[in-house]
Amino acid sequence: WICAAAVSATSCGGWRCFAAEDTPPNWHGRQGIAEFCDIPVVDGGDPSTWALAEPSRPFLLRGLQFADGTTLVGRKSAFERKRLTEDLQDSPCSVGYSWNIVMNKGQGPSEMLCGEFIEKRMRQRLQIQDEVYEPPYVFDRYSMLMGRPGVEVTVPELIRRWNTSAFTPESAKPIVMIGGPGSGVGFHRHAAAFQYLVHGKKRWWMYPIGQDPPGGIHGSWGIQDWVDKVHPHLLDDMKPLECMQSEGDLIFVPEGFSHAVLNLADSVSMSIQEDHVFTSGLQVEFAARSAA
Repeated sequence: WICAAAVSATSCGGWRCFAAEDTPPNWHGRQGIAEFCDIPVVDGGDPSTWALAEPSRPFLLRGLQFADGTTLVGRKSAFERKRLTEDLQDSPCSVGYSWNIVMNKGQGPSEMLCGEFIEKRMRQRLQIQDEVYEPPYVFDRYSMLMGRPGVEVTVPELIRRWNTSAFTPESAKPIVMIGGPGSGVGFHRHAAAFQYLVHGKKRWWMYPIGQDPPGGIHGSWGIQDWVDKVHPHLLDDMKPLECMQSEGDLIFVPEGFSHAVLNLADSVSMSIQEDHVFTSGLQVEFAARSAA
């Protein structure tokens, strides 16, 4: 497959909308089903469903509403392709691939101008001799996008009610992610986080604390290879939780849950990740990784 189709879908803010022909069938469907989610789905506009959202398990929040009554989809004009390209034309972006982003502790290991990435590199798959791999992915903890007009970090009320001191500017950091179909990030784990998907479509795989992904973690496999070569052979007791995320959705990941993500369309998202973990076993693991 080749994700080199022209960008012409103006209904997706200038980004190319999800199209099944851009990815193999086993990426954008599960046993012939296109939409599925193994984790609780919470209706952001219906507080009676908020009990499904717990800090100890992942969930998908759909129909998120902010205090002013707007939704995430209603705020996405700041993330349109033309505006991002112009606003970030001469700003550096941290870029990588699904294996080396996680090996680099959750930051793209290379740097290029954001405008160049969006206009020229976003759909350009990595080629080493005769082998063709995935396209690059902006995974930037220090993005110049933060602070731009219309770009703000808002913690949903149903998350803030757990702990008002969580996900504050002092305790958490935002991460900006931009990538085309086939880009993504391999299995990794970290402190609690949630991710807004402003444009695009993503597929998630998750394992709880105490269950490592078959094939390993933190750069053992590129996400495309894991999906094609490992996932089809998993026995039932080894299969992960999975979920399709569409634009406007938020996914919450508790600390220590191993997870991997594959973009199925041009995708723009922001993640807010806590700086510290509280589980003792994870503290030891992360201290060792930080020292490496």
